[in-house]
Amino acid sequence: MKRDDDFQPSDQHISSLIKRFEAMMVKSESAFFDMEEFMDIISYYTDNYQYNKALQAVSVAKKQYPFSTEILLMKANVLFKKDKKNEALKILKDIEPLESQNPELHFLKGNILIRDKKIPEAMRAYKKSLEVVDDEDLDTFLFSISGYLMSNDYFKEALVFFEQLISMGYDDEDVLNDVSLCYEKIKDYKKSARYMSRILEGNPFDEMMWDYLGGLYLKDNQQDKALEAFFFAFALDEDSHTSVEHIAEIFQQKGDTENALKYYHFLLSKYPEEVNYHLSVADIYVQTKQYDKAKEHYLVVLDKEPKHSEAFYGIANIEFHKQNLNKALDMIYVALLYDADNPKYFNLRGKIRLAQGQKEKASDDLEKACSYSDTKSEFCRDYLALLVETEFVDMLDLLSSLLHSPKTETKMIIVDFLIKNNVFDVDSDKELNLNEMAKYLMDKFLSKENNSDM
Repeated sequence: MKRDDDFQPSDQHISSLIKRFEAMMVKSESAFFDMEEFMDIISYYTDNYQYNKALQAVSVAKKQYPFSTEILLMKANVLFKKDKKNEALKILKDIEPLESQNPELHFLKGNILIRDKKIPEAMRAYKKSLEVVDDEDLDTFLFSISGYLMSNDYFKEALVFFEQLISMGYDDEDVLNDVSLCYEKIKDYKKSARYMSRILEGNPFDEMMWDYLGGLYLKDNQQDKALEAFFFAFALDEDSHTSVEHIAEIFQQKGDTENALKYYHFLLSKYPEEVNYHLSVADIYVQTKQYDKAKEHYLVVLDKEPKHSEAFYGIANIEFHKQNLNKALDMIYVALLYDADNPKYFNLRGKIRLAQGQKEKASDDLEKACSYSDTKSEFCRDYLALLVETEFVDMLDLLSSLLHSPKTETKMIIVDFLIKNNVFDVDSDKELNLNEMAKYLMDKFLSKENNSDM
């Protein structure tokens, strides 16, 4: 940590010191430097990432001041910068009995321990530095500690020190913004939004902050508050296209297709070449069964980007809904040509083939959709429905896979499917975990099989 600005040496003074020191080293001569000058020289080299020269200066300084713990503390800092953490910690351990009231030592120790991922020990070191620091320097250390923790992605730990700063009256925009970011990083979106709102109380005309606040509300699943924040951003800057995008998306998610289309068309009036807006408008028209209007926008996309797989998928979906199965199959083949691992495309092709009576090929496609999907549920349920409907799967095999699957998500999908499709009834008063549910269903199935054999 550097000295206060009032005590910082001038650039001219530093330049003169460095020239003297380097001339001495080149000529292998001895020259006297007082302690402050050595500290300035070591700091200069450290700040400019010239760590070997900094250690060289430390070595010379130790000869002139062999009992200086301050020089040793600076050496530990340089070694830390060179990623020689163990050597740095050894020095700190050696000098701590003499420098136990030096906050710099505990601060550096905390930084080293953070780099070693020893979080509880680091927090103790930081708190020790705050216990021994002079009151007039407390805020400086709090800023340094919280900043270092943030830069190393320890946001929860940084909040401990940011909150202390706020309690001391440091509630300016920079601090509040950092606190908001920390809460966002630990997924406490309510508190993150609360601090962002405090910034906007003092600066209500910053459209970027309103847009950011809207994003926080979205992450917290507060659509109405998000919509309000995005409208503020839009009112302050009509060219804030990200805010309008969010407004349109929220209306679409809420099922308000009229307003969703209104804002997407507004975006298209500003950015007619943006294919994603055409795709969004087309998707809404499909949702409202206005297939011809939807197809117009998909064709605009293909005119601009002839290999856009989503546009081919959209047209395939339209033809499927219009029962033009051969056309739908042709279009989905092209979509898969340009995006061969998309589960959504395999799912649609499976449904098209099923409608054509090609159950085995449909099964293959739906299985791929299930296996390629990250979320699994929707596509896997389609696959399971086909398996049960066509009796391609033995129910005992299905339940066995439920029992032995290593993935909780897979178990949830199968259990949910079996119950929702009335394969088995589960007593409403039973509260079972997934493994218990699997065993329960298996027992009921075997009992049913045994009764039928008697």
